[in-house]
Amino acid sequence: GGPRLGLEEAPGGDLVDLSAAEPELPRSMREFLEIGPRGLELAQRALRSGQHRVPRGAARLLAPVGGPQKVICVGLHYPDQTFDTFCPLGPAIVTREAVPDVHNLWIRCSVNGQRMQDSNTRHLIFGVPALVAWVSRFVTLVPGDVLLTGTPAGVGLFRQPPVFLKPGDEVQCEIEELGTICNRVV
Repeated sequence: GGPRLGLEEAPGGDLVDLSAAEPELPRSMREFLEIGPRGLELAQRALRSGQHRVPRGAARLLAPVGGPQKVICVGLHYPDQTFDTFCPLGPAIVTREAVPDVHNLWIRCSVNGQRMQDSNTRHLIFGVPALVAWVSRFVTLVPGDVLLTGTPAGVGLFRQPPVFLKPGDEVQCEIEELGTICNRVV
C-alpha cells in the first residue's frame, strides 16, 4: 500500500519499482532528493538489476513531488489563483545529465486535441540558473521545492474569444525530452 518510488526505464516505458528493489530508499520523492548522490546510486543499481519491473499501464502515476514545501511562482498570471485543482507537474523528474540543454526544449499544450500553446524554453525571459540564483537570495530552497516559470503564449483567458476549461476536457502538456502528462478536467 501507498505511493512507491519508480524509475522509468525509457521515456514512456516500463517502470522499476525502486521501493521494492532498494528497501533502504525512502518512500517519498522529497526524501529521495534529500539523500542526493546515494539515492541516484541505488536507483541506478536497481535499474541494472533487471528486476522489479512494472508495466507502465499497471501503474498510476502521481505528481513527482507530492506536497512540496514551497511552490514559488515567478511568471505572470498567478495572482488570485490556488493550486488545489490545477498545475500539471510531471510525469517525471529527470537529472540534469538527462537533458543536454534545458533552454532548448519544445513545450506544448493541447486541449481536446487542439493545440493551444506551442513554444520553446529558449523563450523564457530568465534562464533557470538565473531564476534559482535570484529566488535563493530571498528564500531557502530545499529538495522538492517547485519553481514555476509561467506559461507560453496561448493562455485561454487571453484568446479572442476567451477559451475556458470545462468538465470532461482533456489537457495534454508536453515538454520535449521530459515527457507528456494528460489530465481530464473534473
